[in-house]
Amino acid sequence: MNEGGECGVAKMASFPVKSSADPPLPPPAPPMPPPPPPEPQPVDCDPTTACPPDTTCCCVSDYFGFCFQWACCPMPEATCCEDKVHCCPSDMPVCNIASGTCGKGNGYGYGSEGLEGGSNGVAMQRKVPPLKKAGFRAVAPH
Repeated sequence: MNEGGECGVAKMASFPVKSSADPPLPPPAPPMPPPPPPEPQPVDCDPTTACPPDTTCCCVSDYFGFCFQWACCPMPEATCCEDKVHCCPSDMPVCNIASGTCGKGNGYGYGSEGLEGGSNGVAMQRKVPPLKKAGFRAVAPH
């Protein structure tokens, strides 16, 4: 203590005192890249059958509304044609079986009158075989 009754610690710091400005803040971290898109998943037709990603399941054999056999149209959200062999893209959903074309349609049915501009549509697509889901096997009758 000095003669004024003050402690030396209170008069003078016992550690270095900063005399310069603060350093600049570091730049912000670059944004994280977005996660990769998920892998395309197969399209489920029923519990045992699926079609590859970006395709449409089409029934090729049914009985009283229950499908026994599937095929895959090589387009997403396609229209399955009544001939059970072909399909049409979603933007040309009217199947003209006679001409083998697909059209936009105008609400008058499935003949050439249902296609805008007559039968000048796009060619129908052939369906491809489906995939069997893992864990399911066909059981042969005894």
